[in-house]
Amino acid sequence: MEIINCHQWKIVSCSIFLANYLNLVLTAPTTESPVTISFNHNPNRFLLDTDSLDFNKDGCISEKEEIDAFIAHVSSLLPKTTTNMLKARSTVFRSDVNRDGKICWCDFVAIYLQERNSHSKNIAPFTVLPDNAMFVQLDTDHDGQLKGVEKDNLEKEFSSCLEMDHAKLIVRSMDEKVNKDDSISLEEYERFMSGVSHTETGASPKPATGKP
Repeated sequence: MEIINCHQWKIVSCSIFLANYLNLVLTAPTTESPVTISFNHNPNRFLLDTDSLDFNKDGCISEKEEIDAFIAHVSSLLPKTTTNMLKARSTVFRSDVNRDGKICWCDFVAIYLQERNSHSKNIAPFTVLPDNAMFVQLDTDHDGQLKGVEKDNLEKEFSSCLEMDHAKLIVRSMDEKVNKDDSISLEEYERFMSGVSHTETGASPKPATGKP
């Protein structure tokens, strides 16, 4: 099973993100890859530069050529077998959580929350690890807090892939991580994203709204 980690969390700063939000690391059973990066002493972990897949810089992997490039990247990291391309297509297809034809920040976070909230693992054929780049992006006044419109915008980001009730619950849970002051600090955001329990949210994907 291939594992994709949406990297990185706090300790190591990413130089490239998908629209300044994400970087993907793919763990494959072999070391055959155009690009190899040793991370946490794991020689089988490879960097997949998602920024280079977002050709039109709209923040998502969406156009046919972008999707095809994503499939090609994943395929290049898998063992060379007759089912290589099928596995790569399946991995990319399942990354589009709400089946709207594009793979964005919320798709990966929805997968992450499902995995964290589930008693059984391997909901998707990869594991997602979030970073705090979305917080930084939404903190427009750079005061280290998401409040007012900034907080509403975080809710909107979650609701693009999750049911609105779940999006509201996530944001409310974040606010209560340290203190309930109607704002979300970076500490609260990081605490929530690094340790969601199934009792805090029932996060589930938003129903499919478009073609794969």
